[in-house]
Amino acid sequence: MAKIKFYLNENIPTVLADALKRRGYDAVTTQTHGKRQAADIDQILFAASQNRAILTFNTAHYVKLYIELHKKHINHSEIVVSEQLSIGELLKRLLKLASSLSTEDIKNRLEYLSNWE
Repeated sequence: MAKIKFYLNENIPTVLADALKRRGYDAVTTQTHGKRQAADIDQILFAASQNRAILTFNTAHYVKLYIELHKKHINHSEIVVSEQLSIGELLKRLLKLASSLSTEDIKNRLEYLSNWE
């Protein structure tokens, strides 16, 4: 079972990527890939090209994009949406998600991080 790789949207604190890396996960940010100003759909498609789950606080917009992608049968990696939480709480929930799912499980999914308390 391959570990999930993460791509953190620009609104996620970069220290979360560092915390995930310290725990053995591959985690990158929009900043480290020079995609800070990229459109949200481009962020999703980039994450998919890298086989990464994308994490964002921009729930309303990303849920709409997920629905559009689903209707058009466009493949993507998991979109994880979350309310703004402390780094510790985000990390705890992401680790729970990552210990339950593999890269094979994250295709074309929308996941609410609130489900991983």
